[in-house]
Amino acid sequence: MSRRNVYSQELKNAAVKLLKQGKGAKAVATALGIPKETARSWDRSYKALGKQGFLEASTHRRTYADEIKIKVAKEHVEQGESISVLMKKYQISSPSTVQNWCRLYQAKGESGLTK
Repeated sequence: MSRRNVYSQELKNAAVKLLKQGKGAKAVATALGIPKETARSWDRSYKALGKQGFLEASTHRRTYADEIKIKVAKEHVEQGESISVLMKKYQISSPSTVQNWCRLYQAKGESGLTK
């Protein structure tokens, strides 16, 4: 079972400040002592949702309708839409959410995304 790191709002605010200054994920990771993949995910979330959306998304776990999951997966897998564009379009807080839906869709089709 994977362990999920919990980061403070202060650390996330510091990341937003660096991202606003135009720093990239690698610089943010180095400055804050976090994994580069975490910084990259935060950068994508910040760009897709803005500061408020990014900070709120990290404190609330959102659920998505099956129809949204299917739309997102199809747009990425079949039409080649970028994950960043889909995050912004559907207000999805994490790139890994989209990636997981796409893996399920590719493995099991629409039934992999329904309850």
